[in-house]
Amino acid sequence: MSFLKTVGSACADVATGRRSIWNMVKSTRTIRVAVVGGKKCGKTVFLTALENHLRNHRRGEFPIGGRTVHWNRYAITGNQYCGLPLFDYVGATSSLKNGAWPEKTADTSILAMRLLLEDASRTKREDVLLEVLDLPGERIADCPMMGKSYKEWCQWREEVFAGPNGTSPAYRDYLEKIVELGPEDEGALLNAYRDFVAYEYEHFTSDVTPSTVLLELNGTKHGGSPSEFRAEISCLPLGFKDKDGNVYEFIPLPVSCFDKTSPFYSLSKKFHRAYGKYVKRVVRPMEQWLRGAQKMVYLVDILTLLQSGADAWDAEKKYADAAIGALCPHGGNLLSRTWRYLKNVFWRTQINAVYVVATKGDLVVSNADRTNLKRLVDDLVGGILPFIAGGIKTSTFSCSAVCSTKEVVDELDPNVQGLQGMLKVADSEPPRYELEQWIPSPVPDVAPASSQEWQDKIASGEFNYQFAVPQKGTGETHPPLHYGLNVIVNELLLK
Repeated sequence: MSFLKTVGSACADVATGRRSIWNMVKSTRTIRVAVVGGKKCGKTVFLTALENHLRNHRRGEFPIGGRTVHWNRYAITGNQYCGLPLFDYVGATSSLKNGAWPEKTADTSILAMRLLLEDASRTKREDVLLEVLDLPGERIADCPMMGKSYKEWCQWREEVFAGPNGTSPAYRDYLEKIVELGPEDEGALLNAYRDFVAYEYEHFTSDVTPSTVLLELNGTKHGGSPSEFRAEISCLPLGFKDKDGNVYEFIPLPVSCFDKTSPFYSLSKKFHRAYGKYVKRVVRPMEQWLRGAQKMVYLVDILTLLQSGADAWDAEKKYADAAIGALCPHGGNLLSRTWRYLKNVFWRTQINAVYVVATKGDLVVSNADRTNLKRLVDDLVGGILPFIAGGIKTSTFSCSAVCSTKEVVDELDPNVQGLQGMLKVADSEPPRYELEQWIPSPVPDVAPASSQEWQDKIASGEFNYQFAVPQKGTGETHPPLHYGLNVIVNELLLK
């Protein structure tokens, strides 16, 4: 059966131009991984550390099932691979060496490496082509558009803000304002959604959709402070502009507007056409790349979610469900399960493993806290992982791809542990950082049960986490210190 998998996978890859016939003859195993997650969840740092450790693998410092990795630096050269720009490893490691986090992803890129995996006895070797797809975090907000019509997407938007803590008052006000304005003034309707998007950006930035408002197709980024973004969005299209200068804009409408007797019906048809153009231009290429992966890593910044409150937590839960659920089939009848199995045997073109990872584990102080990070991830994705189809492996982890802190003991009380790292000096312009010590808040083992409990805990400072930057020289001589990254890499390299 493994022979069928090898030949079937190789033939499919040749057919799609992703592997040469020589690779098929050599029986090179291709591992395609999609790394996704919201804005500022740590994707770029994750990829930088992954490539760093595989380029400079030291089995004792980075154990991955007793194997040793040898990197072929001459196998993949140039600036592009499979029509995508190569991941900017040099620029990312340069930032770490200079005491700064790498620049966030502004476009889809790919980390591609040719590796030789060698077991502990050095008698078994395997040639591997690792392809890791990196998507901008902003695009994750468009994942719910995958496989959904415009009406279904509008309905989904309403459901996002109708979580266990009640419908967001801001979104309820937006829907009421749309009905109040009526369909006559399209510009006023668009501005009403711009007002809500500005509110959305201020409270949970990764959820802004259409995502081109935050990151245009040409890579132009928007953001900054909430007031700066509010000023920017006033002149940005709620959609995209094509090469001929045509603007395609759409906004979510109340579901009642799709009734043929509604005065909004003709406008809903216009927005439906613009939505279809957007899906074809922005969403479908992303979906095709994701569906071409065999494994998926979904990164979650749990600490920021704890500080942001109930709305951000509920929205992230819905977006994770949408992204994973759209790409991973759910359970079905015997025929559908058999078809999925045969596809995995011969083509291996569907996701067969999903790993949901809590990042920034270096910003908490104990193993108990890191265990609680994983528990919160289990809670966050507990509504989707148990229900995806059999044959798809699912696991949750907590990790820190690059440790920016080290644990220290309080000078006055040896029983109290804290962290030491480089923190930004308040109100320093340009930004200036100093080495400081602090005691982070404990990580709860469960999320707060209500919106009021969230507010009380945030107000009392129970969710107080400092976000340090790496010290200068990080990763300069050796791969940077990490927590738990090797466990995830081991999973990615497994057959």
